[in-house]
Amino acid sequence: MTTLHERSEPFLPAPTASDAADCLLEAWREALGQVLDTERRQWQRERALIEAQAQATIAELRAAVAQLHGDILRMVADRLAQVRDGELGDQGPPGLPGPPGPAGADGCAGAAGPQGEPGEAGPQASPGPPGECGPTGPQGLAGAPGERGPPGPAGAPGEAGQAGPQGESGATGPQGPSGAAGECGAVGPVGPQGEPGALPVVRDFAPDTVHYAGVVVTHGGGTYQASRDTGQAPGHADWICLACPGRDAAMPKVRGTWSEAETYAALDIVALSGSGFIARRDAPGPCPGEGWQLIASAGRQGIKGPPGEPGERGVSGERGHPGAPAPTIIGWKIDSETYAAIPILSDKSEAPPLQLRGLFERYDAERS
Repeated sequence: MTTLHERSEPFLPAPTASDAADCLLEAWREALGQVLDTERRQWQRERALIEAQAQATIAELRAAVAQLHGDILRMVADRLAQVRDGELGDQGPPGLPGPPGPAGADGCAGAAGPQGEPGEAGPQASPGPPGECGPTGPQGLAGAPGERGPPGPAGAPGEAGQAGPQGESGATGPQGPSGAAGECGAVGPVGPQGEPGALPVVRDFAPDTVHYAGVVVTHGGGTYQASRDTGQAPGHADWICLACPGRDAAMPKVRGTWSEAETYAALDIVALSGSGFIARRDAPGPCPGEGWQLIASAGRQGIKGPPGEPGERGVSGERGHPGAPAPTIIGWKIDSETYAAIPILSDKSEAPPLQLRGLFERYDAERS
C-alpha cells in the first residue's frame, strides 16, 4: 500500500509579497486589456452602424434631390411650352386728323444787323463872290490902365545932411512870437558810474514800534521800506512796497487711472493705457482730448526673454474614480431645412449635428 508521503508531489514554497504584487499587477493589466478590447470593438460596431446609417440617409437625400430636380425641370419645360408669342394682327385704319392748335405767341424782335459801309463823298462846291464892305462902327470905350512899369535906375547920391538931435526913446513894443523849436542835440556821453547804494538790512516788522525812514522790513510775505518815520503797519501810505507777497503755486496731483465718473481739475495727473496725462484746465473732459497733455507715452513691448528652466515634476495625484459609461447613439434626427443629421444619444441628449449641405451641393455640381 502506497503511503501518503510516497504519493505526494514535491513541496512548493509560499509566494512572497512581491510575487503577489506582480501577479495582481498582471491580472489588472490583463483585465484592463480585455475591457479596452471590448470597448474598442463596441466603438467600431457603433462607428460602422453610424456610417451605414449616414450612407443610407445620404442615398435617400440624393434620391429626393434628384426627384426634386427632375420635377423642377419638368415644370419649367411645361411652363415654357405654354408661354409663346402670338402672331401679328392686321394693321388698323388711320385715325381722324385732330383739330388745329391755337396760334402761337409773337416771337421776340431779332438783333440789329451790322452797320453798312459809308457812301462816297459828293463833289466840292465853288466859293461864292466876296460881299461889299460895311460902314465904320462907333469908337469903343477906353480900356483899363496897364500895369506899372519897372522903376528906373537910381540917381547919384546927394551930399549927407547934418545930424539931427537924438530923439526920445520909444515905448517897448510887444513881445514877438516864439521862434520854432530847434533840433534836438546829440545824446551826451555816459557819466561815470556812481558808488553802489546801500540797502539797510531787512528785518521783521515789529508792531507797536516806531520805524524810521529808510528801514526795510518784511510783513505778510512782502518787503517794504519806510518813506518816513511811522508807527503804521506796512500797507499804509508811509511804506513803499519793494516786493509784493506771492501766492501759493498749484502743484500737480496724481489721481490714478482715468475714470469717466471722476471730476478732474487743472494739473491732475492720470494714467490711461500705459500712458500718463496731465490736465490743462479744470473740467478737461474725456481723456485723451484737448483738455489733456501727454507727459509719458506707453513703451513698446520688450523682447521676449529666454525660456526659464523647467520646474520639478509634481507629485502624481490619486487615481480618480471610474467615470460613467459614455452614451451611445440610439437614433438620428434629420433637419431638412439645414441639411443636417443630428445623433440621438442613449441619455436622451443630442450630439453635434453632421452638416450634409456641402455633400449635396457637391453631388448636384457633379450631376450638372
